[in-house]
Amino acid sequence: MIKAVIFDVDGLLLDSEPIWSLADRELLKRRGIDYHDELKTKIVGKGQVESAQNVKDYYRLPDPIDDLVRERRKLLNDLLKANLWLMPGAKELIDLLVKNNFRLAIASSQSKEIIDLTIKSFALEGKFSVIVYGDEVEHGKPGPDIFILAAERLATRPEEALVLEDSQNGAIAAKKAGMKVIVVPNQYNRGQEFTHAALVVERLADITPDVIEKL
Repeated sequence: MIKAVIFDVDGLLLDSEPIWSLADRELLKRRGIDYHDELKTKIVGKGQVESAQNVKDYYRLPDPIDDLVRERRKLLNDLLKANLWLMPGAKELIDLLVKNNFRLAIASSQSKEIIDLTIKSFALEGKFSVIVYGDEVEHGKPGPDIFILAAERLATRPEEALVLEDSQNGAIAAKKAGMKVIVVPNQYNRGQEFTHAALVVERLADITPDVIEKL
């Protein structure tokens, strides 16, 4: 029986995936390099360090990885502050799950600054019992670390936790953590086969307590 629901942020709660692309375009523009759309499919769903490493490797950038991570994070944060939008149906789903006594958590590689700003901007204070940030674990997705830590803090067994994700890497991480996962694909990975998911839906509004009960 599912007692807790763990939310990803980028592309699941926040409509932030296009902002990542804008941040990377600016990062590369500063170096006189053109952005390739192919890059997005390689980094979607990965943590900030892993995705920065992908950018570095793909374009053979000489920058130290720590410098790239900091620069990308600042670019992203600045862009998100001006373009902070919840995904359609996110607020309604959160309210519905709280009303039906599910415990909620956030587990995301997104920065603490943006997660806290999201909670404040959309009146989500008190909705999430637990928040786990990416820098609290050693391995990012597709490693299971972030979901395992979220379940521990929720005092919930893995089999009693459901993860909501938008990416293949997130689905793999949830499966490795021993949890069921519902995937809501984004525009960059729609059409992929999410073999690790218990269910794939088109939109957040398709997720209801009845749907969760039948997993």
